[in-house]
Amino acid sequence: MTRVLYEPNGFHLRIEGHAGSAPKGEDLVCAGISALGFAMLLAAGEEDYNAEIVTDPGNGIMDVKCRPSGLHGRDHCAVMLETIAGGLELLADQYPDYITLERSE
Repeated sequence: MTRVLYEPNGFHLRIEGHAGSAPKGEDLVCAGISALGFAMLLAAGEEDYNAEIVTDPGNGIMDVKCRPSGLHGRDHCAVMLETIAGGLELLADQYPDYITLERSE
C-alpha cells in the first residue's frame, strides 16, 4: 500500500510505501505513482523552491518540502505540488486498495 501525505499550506508532499497491486516490474499502479513522484522530484529541483528532497527507494519514499522564495516561487511551487497531488488523488480514487491520499491543511 502506498500512502501519500499532502500539506498544501506547508508546501509538503510525501509518498511512502509500495502499491503491491502486482509483482515487481508488472505493477501499473506503482508505475503511475513513480512517474508522478519522479516528475515531482525533477520539478522540485527548481532554485526558487529551496526544496528539501528525501528519497529512499527501498522503502518507497519520495518526500519534498519546499521553502519557496518570493511570490513567484510560492505560486509555482503550489501549482507543482497541487498538480502532482491531483494525479495521485486520481490514482487513489481508482485504486483505493493500493494507494491512499491524506490532505491536511
